[in-house]
Amino acid sequence: MRRSIRIGLFLFATWAGASVVAIAQDTGAKTSGNWEDSTIWTGGAVPGSSNNVYIGSTYPTGAASVATVSLTANESASNVYLGNGGGTLGTLDLGGHTLAIANDLLIAEAGGTGVLNENGGSFTASSVIVDNGNSLTLGTKDVTSYLNVGVESSAVTTMSGNVTGTIYINNGGTLTAGADLNLSSTLGVQESGSSLNMQGHSLTATTFDAGYYGSSAVSVTNLGEVTLTNLNVGFATSLTLHGGDMVSNEISLSNRAILTVDEANSQGLTFFGTLSNSLSISGSPYSSAMDLVFTSTTPNNWVFRWQDPASNLNWVSTLDAMIADHQINITTLPGQTYQVINKPDGYTYILGIGGAAVPEPSTLVLASLGLAGVVLATARRRRQAPTPSKSRRA
Repeated sequence: MRRSIRIGLFLFATWAGASVVAIAQDTGAKTSGNWEDSTIWTGGAVPGSSNNVYIGSTYPTGAASVATVSLTANESASNVYLGNGGGTLGTLDLGGHTLAIANDLLIAEAGGTGVLNENGGSFTASSVIVDNGNSLTLGTKDVTSYLNVGVESSAVTTMSGNVTGTIYINNGGTLTAGADLNLSSTLGVQESGSSLNMQGHSLTATTFDAGYYGSSAVSVTNLGEVTLTNLNVGFATSLTLHGGDMVSNEISLSNRAILTVDEANSQGLTFFGTLSNSLSISGSPYSSAMDLVFTSTTPNNWVFRWQDPASNLNWVSTLDAMIADHQINITTLPGQTYQVINKPDGYTYILGIGGAAVPEPSTLVLASLGLAGVVLATARRRRQAPTPSKSRRA
């Protein structure tokens, strides 16, 4: 009995202690000031790596709804909330220092307005969430594994290493890439009004979802070179890829999605899918399609190639059937046609065949005028030739 009582008291004390610690971890700025000033915090102490920090917040009790906090030294925190709650305004000025956030930087996740001024400083975080119409420009030294841009918000990357893992853009959010994106996981652009502007930079990711899990079209513009494991496009979204792009596992188009592939340097999209359903294009009534556009007359130009799944196998019949079903549409230059052919290098190609240069309309007009001149001159010479006399004919 006594042992049971001692265990019960120990468990109660442990629970109570944990509760105290959990409550103590939440600290809010009571007023504007320096991070290192203990008097500005509801917890009465300078927050550190175990604290959830609220700046401009309706929580915790005593926190000011409008506050600006500045760093005068390098600091750390568990989570940081800027502008937490309706009508709040939270501003954090790094002042040239670094802030190490073990978990999340949340800008207006629960409403309000959050502002991060780096002024030469930087931060690291496990994840960053920008919401409620707010914006964030990541500096050259900022690093996060996860970025979520939502509800009419915007974010701008500066360096390729700003985001290392996953990016989601949804609910009207916008991401502008100021450098290549090299992601170890997913880039998702979802919901009406969401947009991604790559500004010509390259994209490397495990999965790229463009409108695939949303309910309406999204915008993806200015894609540079693309290297993906999986590509999923949906809900009336149009996506354009170019020569040199690669998808290694799956391409899925649905709900009126259009994937356009055009040539670059006489090459197109390389696909490595190993199963016949690795290339999935929904037909009627959704009318999704992959549009292949030939832009070069260079011999052996190709706009799409699919790696053979094994020795002595190919995708000729599969591609022929998809072309016949209008799941794949092909646009060639005047005088050019195409061929689906298996080559010894291990790929099945859609090649451009022929395509002799066709004169421009103005050239055709000049050629016609020249030909007409030749005809008129010949006729004139015939009319001017002397008629032989009867004596000579006799």
